[in-house]
Amino acid sequence: MNRLRRMLVAVPVVALLAGCSAGSVYDLPLPGGADLGSDPYTVTVQFQDVLDLVPKSMVKVDGVEVGQVDAVNLSDTGWLADVVIKLPKDVTIAKDATFTLQQTSLLGEKYISINQPTEGSKANALAADSVVPVARTDRGVEVEEVLGALSAVLNGGSLEQIRTISREVNAALAGNETQVRGLLDDVNTFVGGLDEQKSEIVRALDSLDRLSGQLRGRTAQISDILENIGPGLQVLESQRTELVGMLSSLNRLSDVGVSVINRSQADLVGDLRRLSPTLNELSASATDIAKSLSVLPTYPFEDNFIKAEQGSYVDGYIRVTADLTDILGNFGRSQQPVIDPGLLGGPQAAGVPQPAPASPGTIPLLPVPALPGTGGAAPGGAAGTDGGARGLVGTLLGGN
Repeated sequence: MNRLRRMLVAVPVVALLAGCSAGSVYDLPLPGGADLGSDPYTVTVQFQDVLDLVPKSMVKVDGVEVGQVDAVNLSDTGWLADVVIKLPKDVTIAKDATFTLQQTSLLGEKYISINQPTEGSKANALAADSVVPVARTDRGVEVEEVLGALSAVLNGGSLEQIRTISREVNAALAGNETQVRGLLDDVNTFVGGLDEQKSEIVRALDSLDRLSGQLRGRTAQISDILENIGPGLQVLESQRTELVGMLSSLNRLSDVGVSVINRSQADLVGDLRRLSPTLNELSASATDIAKSLSVLPTYPFEDNFIKAEQGSYVDGYIRVTADLTDILGNFGRSQQPVIDPGLLGGPQAAGVPQPAPASPGTIPLLPVPALPGTGGAAPGGAAGTDGGARGLVGTLLGGN
């Protein structure tokens, strides 16, 4: 009977142990936590160090719990940790989001914080089964690291150094409060000036960045120049003696020039002073000189003459006022012939010069045709000079 009772108790225990061996503690449901829905998707995040992160840890987006850690595995390379997280289907994570391993409190549990720099969208979102590289992951500072750094400060004598620095600063400032206050005012003014010129400083930095980019694009040319500058320096080195001699000669020439200027200074100043009256008169007559110079290019004509000049000829007009009664009266009173007989082939009037005979080798002029009722052409085969015209004009104008 007792044996049968032991067997009945052992069967449920064995069944319970068998059921537990089929899973793990992490498979047991926990109260609370994020609602993953019926069809969550997974994302693998690579960390260089996951510390004590365990499955079922929280996954938060902007401080709100949205998912949980499903598994922590060793990557294929053996140097990274692959953390598989589960997220609800309606939660969108941007492709450029960063993942940070943080802690809820000083001694709290670890969780993964997702920081989205931009608004997530379906067109720019992590797909299911995506892998986030280690370049976009990080971890927070551990309490042990903070305590270790504090221990190094306390045990390494840093506090004593801080006390020494504080004592020296107090000794330097004692009695110099006015100067220090003025220095702080100057620093404030300087910083204010920098703030007012912030746009110019940014523009200068941008220009420097563009210049650096251009220099980076011409690295090959700069390298060639630096490589080829060696022969030029060698030439200068070989001619160093001549260069030094030339500079020495220039030094002597400058000494001579300074000496000449110093010795001729008095004479030069005297000449300039004697020129002062002449320059004053020229300055007083500057207006007249300017007006006179305007006639010089068109001498002996005025500058208005240029407007009438048309290349090889000049436009002009003559206005003559005559009275026919006076002209006819002059004809009656005149004692001279209206037309010089010499023009009609007869003897020229007295006092009219005879034309010069044609010189050898010249072509004689054509004779003037004889007028009806007169003699032949003018002697010599040429018309007379302006005697006839002069007689006609004189008759018209009342001449004798």
